[in-house]
Parts: sequence; structure tokens; C-alpha cells
Amino acid sequence: MTDLNQLLVKRLEEDQLENEKLKLYQSLQDLAIINKQLTDYLDQSHSKIEEIRDHIDNTSISTDNATDDLKIASDYSFKYFPIILGVSIGALVGGPFGLIPGFKAGGLITAGGLGIIGGVAGYKIQK
Repeated sequence: MTDLNQLLVKRLEEDQLENEKLKLYQSLQDLAIINKQLTDYLDQSHSKIEEIRDHIDNTSISTDNATDDLKIASDYSFKYFPIILGVSIGALVGGPFGLIPGFKAGGLITAGGLGIIGGVAGYKIQK
């Protein structure tokens, strides 16, 4: 009986060793799958990071171009207030001088002429 017991114990130990080998093999397979998934995730993250970096660069370039365009646009813009003020002052000052002799047409012409001169002067002042 001892030989049979020894054989059973030996067989049981071999089975346990085989089970441990299978568990180790399965763990290694799981580790390989996890490693591949991590590698894929890092590759995807790297491409997303590169895409974000490209968008930041494009935004920076667009911002610089927009700043330059705004500087150019500010050179072209002008304010109407000095022009309107010049026309008003010219018309108010010139109108009565033309009406002194009693000519209504002369008053209108003088007011209009001095109004235009005042408008041009207001335009020149702002430049």
C-alpha cells in the first residue's frame, strides 16, 4: 500500500504543479493582453496630443494674423465726430455772415461752403 500511496501523492503533486503551470501561463497571457492594450492606448493618446499641439499652433498663427489685420483695419477707420462737429461749426459760423447782406442764397452757400471746409478740417484733425 505504501507504493500506491506514494504514487497517489506523487500524482497529486504533479497535478498541483501542472495547475500552477496553467495558472502561470494564463497570467502571462493576461499580462500580454494588458501590455498590448496599454501600448494601443498610448499610441492613440500620442496622436491626440499631436493633434492638440497642431490645433494650438494653428490658433497661434490665426491669432497673429488677426492682430495684424486689426492693426491694418485701425489705420483705415476714422471717427465721424470731428467731421460732423466741423460741418456744424462751419455752417453755424458761415450762415450768419452770408445772411448779413440779406441774401438767403448767399447764407446757404456760405453755410454750405464753410460746412464743407469744417468737415474737411475735422477729417484732417483726426489723422
